[in-house]
Amino acid sequence: MEGTFTFETVGGNKLIVSDSQASPAKNKLEIKVTYDQNEEPLISQIEYAFPAGTKGKDFAELKNLRQIEFKIDDWTVVDVSKEEFIELKSQKKEKRSGNAGWYACRFEEEEEFIYALTPGEAWSMKDQQIMDLMMENVVTTAAEGASVIRCTVGILVEDPQEYGLEIKKERDHTVKVQDFYPESGCALSGEQVRLNWFAQNAQKLFLFSGGVKKEIDPSKSSEVVTVLNTAEYTLEAVNGEKKDTRKTLIQVLPLCLRQFWADYEEEKIKWDVCCGKHIKINDISTSFSSGSANLSDYTPGLPVVLTAEGKNTSVESAVYYGTEDERIDIVHFQKTITFYKGFQILDVLWKLYELKSKNTAKSIRIVYQDRERNELYDIKGGKNLGTEGSWQQILTGTEATRAGENILVTMYVERYDDGAHKGYQITI
Repeated sequence: MEGTFTFETVGGNKLIVSDSQASPAKNKLEIKVTYDQNEEPLISQIEYAFPAGTKGKDFAELKNLRQIEFKIDDWTVVDVSKEEFIELKSQKKEKRSGNAGWYACRFEEEEEFIYALTPGEAWSMKDQQIMDLMMENVVTTAAEGASVIRCTVGILVEDPQEYGLEIKKERDHTVKVQDFYPESGCALSGEQVRLNWFAQNAQKLFLFSGGVKKEIDPSKSSEVVTVLNTAEYTLEAVNGEKKDTRKTLIQVLPLCLRQFWADYEEEKIKWDVCCGKHIKINDISTSFSSGSANLSDYTPGLPVVLTAEGKNTSVESAVYYGTEDERIDIVHFQKTITFYKGFQILDVLWKLYELKSKNTAKSIRIVYQDRERNELYDIKGGKNLGTEGSWQQILTGTEATRAGENILVTMYVERYDDGAHKGYQITI
């Protein structure tokens, strides 16, 4: 029998493996094998040899190579032990008609990882044969480069035919700062504020403020800073020659609303205003910068509004006082607008009870509407924001005397569907 095998990759000539962490999807490579003679060869074995050398030069880690899967045309490859595999090979080979199952055995040999396949009996090849190689979560300690997988097809009474298949590892140098924000957009001078961020694929991180550059551990996602004056902070993420930056601002204001919330357990509305005067709650003046009042003095299902004035600034904060049914799910929903010369800062906070039973909320979505501009904004563009969180926006061009009524914030709460309850839509 004379002839040679022709190997061809279907859909491409390389397979990109994942970088330093498990890939969320299988990497698949199809190999088409044909034979250039009319007489069909009897396949006795197909063998793949993967390089797996010493650390630092490894192309793929042995523990990950064990997750490789093969399919021969429409037949699933069955894994067997090395002993069972040797026994199958030693059996007498006879050509039979019909489909035969395939068996596979993995083993290590020096610096190679071998994946050998054999049919249940000597198998006559069709006009062409498709072999699917699926590498799931195969990672490598090498930064980037290429490696050749050796594919050998064994034929009865003939010399084996070999084919070298290249698999490439390409480092992803793209880098992105996807989010960068402070836990609070305003603070007192000397107060500490935590900056939070999410940087994708960053090898180095740098934090800039006031001409000072500080290198941050790229594995970190936050940093505490001491705020002395109003300052802009810049986060720079670096990967190779590529960079991405994002900025955020922390205002040092003489007026600060430290606390304003409805305590349902104590049935109190509580507040704490720093450096404020002319403090009013629902337009009723109070001489106490911090204190509490009975929730029974207010109407359920409506917001309780606190206003206060400071030097060159003022604040208006609305806390929603939920109905008895809403309080099953909602612990806290608050809109605060701090008015400053030339701009305003909108802060939104929300908190739901933990998702422990079907009596609690399943998801939350928050939007705010600028009625002066007739624009609607979807906060963070998501429906499921979790059980608690906060969001901040700097507003410019909004008429200060009307900002409280122009900026509407709506909470959409989706409850578990038990057939008896509906979701909420609450606007403050």
